[in-house]
Amino acid sequence: MYVGQSIKRREDDRFLTGSSKYVDDVFLSENIAHAAYVRSPHPHAKITSIVTERAQAMPGVLAVLTGKDWTDAGYGEAESVWPVKDMSGEPSRTVNRPFLAIDGVVRYVGECVAMVVAEDLYSALDAAEAVEIEYEALPANVVTAKALDADTPLVHPEFGTNMVLETTHGDKDATDAAFA
Repeated sequence: MYVGQSIKRREDDRFLTGSSKYVDDVFLSENIAHAAYVRSPHPHAKITSIVTERAQAMPGVLAVLTGKDWTDAGYGEAESVWPVKDMSGEPSRTVNRPFLAIDGVVRYVGECVAMVVAEDLYSALDAAEAVEIEYEALPANVVTAKALDADTPLVHPEFGTNMVLETTHGDKDATDAAFA
């Protein structure tokens, strides 16, 4: 690249003139359902209640799913894609991520708590707003540099630490020599 020089963007004209296509502009079929998600506003919280009846009763709504519904139906989780080993040779501390929050806990802002499936996007969005969720906020850390401090809340208590793994890559001696 050209360090210190701006690079002319080639994509701007089509976006600014309205001649570009976005995913929402693509029409595949009239028989496609749409999903909208209810996401956690909290970095760490217990879900104390989820009420979906009002959303479920709205016109065009096909289903409203919570983490419990997802699990009860036998659907799985997103498998961890982190096959890296720690410097000690131990596997990294990872968990499979549920598609919807399970076990009544959210662990990050934006975690999906419920999913609404409807006949059209706007019905799904309206119904998602009708899902009522109550939370009990739990202590959370938002400063990466404090993640390993003794008093920092654990994201996954079963590991006893917030350290996922510690590893190095490359040639440490050559890197140190280059910086020297």
